[in-house]
Amino acid sequence: MSILVAMMGSGASVVATDSRRIESDGTVHDDAKKTFRLPKISAVGGHTGLLEFGGKTIPEWLDTISLEGVRTMDEYLAKVARLLEIEMTKIADAEVDFKHRAATVVLIGRAGLKPGTAISIQTVEASPDESSRTVVSKIDSFPISCTRGEPAAQRVVDALLAKNGMQRLPRKRLHRFVRRLVAAGISASGNAPDRDVRACGGPPQFEYL
Repeated sequence: MSILVAMMGSGASVVATDSRRIESDGTVHDDAKKTFRLPKISAVGGHTGLLEFGGKTIPEWLDTISLEGVRTMDEYLAKVARLLEIEMTKIADAEVDFKHRAATVVLIGRAGLKPGTAISIQTVEASPDESSRTVVSKIDSFPISCTRGEPAAQRVVDALLAKNGMQRLPRKRLHRFVRRLVAAGISASGNAPDRDVRACGGPPQFEYL
């Protein structure tokens, strides 16, 4: 798991995450890259849950998406959702247990995929459906901020956001505030599934739009 915060400011927008990666054997590394840039669609993003599968990281999977005929962020997100559903369902059980096939992709981008159009925060959440043995997804959008990740960490971050208001901050204040949110999430996070180690950790990472 991870802690992820996406927030729009008055002069910039940001996606921030922790950097903890836990290997299948329980080894912990605090060097995972969970934020990314998508220059072809003028967007930045981050992800939680599975960091990689099928030999590719989440950003590498996104890079396989064809942009032919894609004119809006909504159309692009529909392709992201379909890709995750197909490729995560196909994962071998020996690689990832079915119950752990969950990932969330959070993007801050422009509605028209180019400068001059409105900016929004949107998410694609893919999760396992035990009844059908397939991965299913849902798409959501958020006007100013969004948090995702390990439940205990997310609850603390959401509480801080509610207490401090949902205002659009200038870049320097935005950076300080989001850094504090990620640090609070890391401190409050519970253990990773089936592991005696915190789900979140390591230095925060940032991508700005």
